Amino acid sequence: MIIQPNKPTVIQLEQTCFACPSAWMGRTVCDKELYIRFRWGCLSAYLNDDVIYSESISDELDGVIDENSVIELLSHVLDFEELRSETHIVEDAWNFPPVHRIIKWDEE
Repeated sequence: MIIQPNKPTVIQLEQTCFACPSAWMGRTVCDKELYIRFRWGCLSAYLNDDVIYSESISDELDGVIDENSVIELLSHVLDFEELRSETHIVEDAWNFPPVHRIIKWDEE
């Protein structure tokens, strides 16, 4: 695993699709667009359409992953520290009303 010394800092992250693919849109502190997607067992992250991460992490029929797992897997290429105490509004993939939630982090 390669750790980037100056990782882009994520300041916004919203799940746009729950499954097939699990997907998130976001923004960095430098105003770059972030797109994260998990489909066919492959987790990919893009900044302004440039691939910054792509790896097969499970079998090719898999298309569902939770946000905490994504953050853990991408923490070597993206800095999620700004999101640790933020409350986010998330819209459900099935068009239920938005809900407020706090991302829970495991402290080591």
